[in-house]
Amino acid sequence: MGRDQIQRKLSDGFAFVFRDSRLTITDVDVRILSPTIAIAHVRWTMDGAKTPPGAPQPPREGIQLQVLTKQGHDWRIASFQSTNYFPEQPFPKGPPTSN
Repeated sequence: MGRDQIQRKLSDGFAFVFRDSRLTITDVDVRILSPTIAIAHVRWTMDGAKTPPGAPQPPREGIQLQVLTKQGHDWRIASFQSTNYFPEQPFPKGPPTSN
């Protein structure tokens, strides 16, 4: 997906779904890989986003993975992924039981 497609999709989202939302960064963990490359894990919460009927309601939580590159004195996002967070579930200890 190119920059123009990403911009169109985000413009569509912000025109209605995210128009009245608020994203709050709750934690940032940065690991410097080299003098010009870093990785950041960014935890966030969001409230105010519109959802379809029956869908889970905000606030939502998630984590972003950002690959950062240093250009001059500034750090720029070279790659970005944002994922909704769901509480961790324990692994099952065996097959499901039938009742």
